[in-house]
Amino acid sequence: MKLTINHKEEDFSTDELTLNQLLKNRDLTFKRLLIRINGSVVTEEEKSDKVLKDGDQLDIVRIISGG
Repeated sequence: MKLTINHKEEDFSTDELTLNQLLKNRDLTFKRLLIRINGSVVTEEEKSDKVLKDGDQLDIVRIISGG
């Protein structure tokens, strides 16, 4: 499976991968993440059961607040 993550194409040795699995494997367990798949924002509720497909384009941004 090929995914483009933050404009970088990556190969995965699995045919099925959920968004939650990807985030855990990448240690992206921050509370505030903005995730878009193929241009559509993924809600918190959708994260747990969203299945990624070959060719999907993901944008993953950590939201940081401060002053």
